[in-house]
Amino acid sequence: MIQVWYDGACGPNNPGGHTGSGISIKENNQIIYQESYYLGYGETMSNNVAEYLGVIRALTYLLSIYKHNDKIVCYGDSKLTIMQMNKRWRCRKGLYKQYYLQACFLLKQFKNISFIWIPRHQNEDADELSKFAIETKSISAYSPSYAPTCQV
Repeated sequence: MIQVWYDGACGPNNPGGHTGSGISIKENNQIIYQESYYLGYGETMSNNVAEYLGVIRALTYLLSIYKHNDKIVCYGDSKLTIMQMNKRWRCRKGLYKQYYLQACFLLKQFKNISFIWIPRHQNEDADELSKFAIETKSISAYSPSYAPTCQV
């Protein structure tokens, strides 16, 4: 089973600040990939955009290593992304809508995936990675099972 923890951050203003996402992916309780990803700054940025960026980056990575048929559980502390990815809430508008649509497109490519809400204190690794992206305004990844680009 593959476990994904994702988070997003926007600061110092939300909306309108710097945005970054963090993901931590485990397979059989071993970290296979972690990423800190800086998206940008400005009026089109928000915490919800950053949260969906985390979902998109995680799903894109899993597709790149051919894990679309595996059992995957995604954990996040954003009720919005969890409820929308589980098809319990609709997306009508918002700064994040294009990211929601991209996440939905990626989601269709997976056979056995679920999204579970967790409290913020259980999402510390992904939270730290998302804040690291904003602090450094950079993209960094660590993949112990595969060729690392740089260590977070």
